Amino acid sequence: MLLNNVNIILCLSSEGEATPATPPVEECAILERQLSVAVEVLTSKACSEEGLEDATNLLLRVSMANRATRSAILTMLLAGARTVGCSVCQHIRYTPPSLSFYKHYIINHH
Repeated sequence: MLLNNVNIILCLSSEGEATPATPPVEECAILERQLSVAVEVLTSKACSEEGLEDATNLLLRVSMANRATRSAILTMLLAGARTVGCSVCQHIRYTPPSLSFYKHYIINHH
């Protein structure tokens, strides 16, 4: 697992640079940039089933570190879900004419 034994806690300074955590751990998200990579794995279309499991387990475990980390992960996941939703909408809009009957059926019956 990528971050099994993470003991480094970082906060972002006002300039966006990573600095050692001086405020209490509850006040900052840990490894936010690295966690965004795990979220990217979950929302990309180029990931194996094992990769999805690993990313999910990583995010679940790290989300228990503190409230700020959990909030950051949820925000990233929601943004990823929006991106996936927009992608699905585009695919539905541009369905081939041969499938348009099904598209209209689904829209009118749900």
